[in-house]
Amino acid sequence: MTGRMKASSRNAHLSRLRCRNGPDAEQKGRDRRRRRHSYAGGSAGNPQANVWLSGPRRPRKAIHDDPTRFRSPPSPSPPPGPAPRATRKDTMTAPSTVRIIAGHSGSGKTEVAVSLALHLAAAGRRVALADLDVVNPSFRSRERAALMEARSIRIISSSPGHGAAIDLPAISAEVRGPLHDPAVDVILDVGGDNVGARALTALASDIVQRGYDLLLVVNAYRPDTNTVDGVVGHLHAIELTTGLRFTGLISNTHAIHDTTAQDVLNGCDLTRQVSELTGLPVQYVTATPVVLRDLPEDLPGERLPLGLVMRDEWM
Repeated sequence: MTGRMKASSRNAHLSRLRCRNGPDAEQKGRDRRRRRHSYAGGSAGNPQANVWLSGPRRPRKAIHDDPTRFRSPPSPSPPPGPAPRATRKDTMTAPSTVRIIAGHSGSGKTEVAVSLALHLAAAGRRVALADLDVVNPSFRSRERAALMEARSIRIISSSPGHGAAIDLPAISAEVRGPLHDPAVDVILDVGGDNVGARALTALASDIVQRGYDLLLVVNAYRPDTNTVDGVVGHLHAIELTTGLRFTGLISNTHAIHDTTAQDVLNGCDLTRQVSELTGLPVQYVTATPVVLRDLPEDLPGERLPLGLVMRDEWM
């Protein structure tokens, strides 16, 4: 290509630039070329350009390469000491709620449920006692229905009527009534193991809506719950079956009419170990009124006197 043709091509290119970018496009192009030359080679009038190119360039860090850029500040460390535990509730000052009494067969849970109902009724509170125990027919709270009703305690059976011979597993609609009355203390006596506790599953949504305390009766003299592992295993089995979580423990170790203060202390020691492992507070320590007077004052839990209502005199 001759010089004349090169000049013609260049002039045509400049004409197109002027049409597209305006009359200053040619001057802007000269300025860009001058700056590139200055940055690449430097000059006596701009020594900083040589310095800028002489050293290694620092690579730019992409935002996604910095994992801490959008990380929230670390939360403060928890205070030293044991993990926070649930607070024991005082029965007489706590608002009306649903108290579910669960425990292994032979632990004395029905006796505890009946005694707790009598304790609340004696303080002038409205009480409903629901017998949901369809596992152990020997000791049913409905066997003493007349005594309970004489103390203004409403007895609710898992089946219509209160006869001891009626053992239908169906949950009657009568149970749900007090669950939705916030002025009534509801006590549920459930089956002796996770199978018996299945009666709670039909009422779980009503219980959760109302609010509840699920209390495990611990008897250190029963072979299946005389160790920490045995008690915790029983606790977890009931939770898995019902979908409800335990909120407290009841120490109820006894030898029926021959119970001594030392028997109760032995049970309190086991219950304390379970409490430390699970974080569940000891809600009640139970015994007859005579034995309760012999116990030290520093035991955890509220004292709940037992009347042995469910035991005949010959037992």
